[in-house]
Amino acid sequence: MQKYTGNCPESIRKDAKYHIRYEKQQYVVGITYTTENGEYWTPSTTEHPHLVEMVNAVKSEYNLQKGGSFYINEFRQVIVPAGGEYYYAGDYRRNLSFLIHDFLPGMDVEISGKPYALDGHKLRPGELWEGCLMGIPYVLTAGGKDIRFEVQLSPTHFRRISLSKIVSSQEAMRLASRLCRVIGNTDGGRFYINDQREMFKPVVKNDDFSYIYLGALTDSDPWFDPAVFVESL
Repeated sequence: MQKYTGNCPESIRKDAKYHIRYEKQQYVVGITYTTENGEYWTPSTTEHPHLVEMVNAVKSEYNLQKGGSFYINEFRQVIVPAGGEYYYAGDYRRNLSFLIHDFLPGMDVEISGKPYALDGHKLRPGELWEGCLMGIPYVLTAGGKDIRFEVQLSPTHFRRISLSKIVSSQEAMRLASRLCRVIGNTDGGRFYINDQREMFKPVVKNDDFSYIYLGALTDSDPWFDPAVFVESL
């Protein structure tokens, strides 16, 4: 088993995690999908038995109850919290999607991490993000010059990891500036990237809380190295 030592998404919302649930005598992958008017759904899928096995294997290794929350980051690494730590369960390359029946009267909706609105049109950067909220948090620094995250080394010891220390400061600024142009300011703040490398950010406008789509992280964009995130036990 390998301990995950990278960007661990602690203390995020229930609807920003994948879950393994036991339904109808089998384990399934599920999510919680919440709308801004307070309604929520708990769709699930039986299409990913290998992913279920990967997550439950971590729980079994540490004699914990099967099921529970997990994450998939932008490197397709499956991250499983267990016993106060985070563990790397392997890579999972298949995309996940969830069908919500009767989302509106007579209307079924597919929810996923792809950049599509509920009406089916493909999103452009700056539009409202209505997909899954599963994502790994990063921080866009104030001034729009860098991107960072933190890892916790002990209860009182943290390490801040900046993109400008992985790639050149010019490359980091280029990506950060692109995100700022979509957002419309250089205030910075938290944003998320999902397992399909799509980015979105929480925004508050006129006391209304929502998310906007920032675009995709492409193969040519500067980014962190996945190899430094996993250590063998």
